Amino acid sequence: MQRKGGMKKISIFMIFFFAVCTTGILPQEASISVGIIDFQSKDNAVSPSGEAVSALTSHLGKYKFINLVERSKIGSIMKEIELSQTGVLDENEAIKIGKISGVRVLIDGYVSGKGAYARAIYAETGKIIAVSAAADFRIMAKELARGIEVYLAKENIRNLRNESSDITTEFWAEVSGRKCGAGTEVKAQVGNTVSFHFKTDTDGYLTIIDIQPSGDIVLLYPNDFAPNNAVKAGVEYSIPSNDDTFDLTFTEPAGQDTLVAFFSKRKVDWLDKEKLSGDGFKTVLDGEKISAARSVAIQSRQLKKNEWESLVLTINVEK
Repeated sequence: MQRKGGMKKISIFMIFFFAVCTTGILPQEASISVGIIDFQSKDNAVSPSGEAVSALTSHLGKYKFINLVERSKIGSIMKEIELSQTGVLDENEAIKIGKISGVRVLIDGYVSGKGAYARAIYAETGKIIAVSAAADFRIMAKELARGIEVYLAKENIRNLRNESSDITTEFWAEVSGRKCGAGTEVKAQVGNTVSFHFKTDTDGYLTIIDIQPSGDIVLLYPNDFAPNNAVKAGVEYSIPSNDDTFDLTFTEPAGQDTLVAFFSKRKVDWLDKEKLSGDGFKTVLDGEKISAARSVAIQSRQLKKNEWESLVLTINVEK
């Protein structure tokens, strides 16, 4: 987000899709099990693949949310199911290794004359969630770790849904004057203005979390401009409000953004305040995104099903 003088203009990247449903969520561990497959060596490799994997393992081990699994364990499983113990996995191989080993994320790759290439794969689905091509394994570890953290935190928060029959809520966006609500496929352009609106038939408290394309997790509401998140039944609330002296505008990079509105009948701190930083709209600290997602899940389990509801907005922003 970006603030400018005078009439403040705060930039935000958005993507909207609206859904209200209950679905399964990813396991809410404080750390994620990660297994590294021995890399393949290609012609004129800049360094032996074993050295590359050792260096990457060393750097990834410094991230507290990553729990590295012994490479020998992964190697034994691959040997048992008769897979090549080096190189790049396909989707089915990754899923098979994940099911047998219990490892959540697998990293594979190769070393060539141009450097090293690595991928992080979510083993439950075989989906590639991060890639990195670098000669510096510290940078590679940083890029992979961030991709892992952002993907899992995003999925955990986005999929933490609850629909209460005791609560009726609305959550929508207005993009350059166009109302975007349930079931609408919305496309926006960089430079469009946007506002967010919320209404409920029950007194309670509102929290809106914004997971941006950059991977940043932003507490959109409450914020420094509107610190009180109590809402009254039948009253429409908006960000920005009519009294605010700033706008929200789509800026580059284009991409996908996910917003989740959590409404609860009693006050809940969905995000740990000690893990937030910044002014205006606070952001979850780097390295704390998985912990933040876990905090949201823990808070939801302390509420009865009829005490809270969650709604999701997504939008595609194009240049």
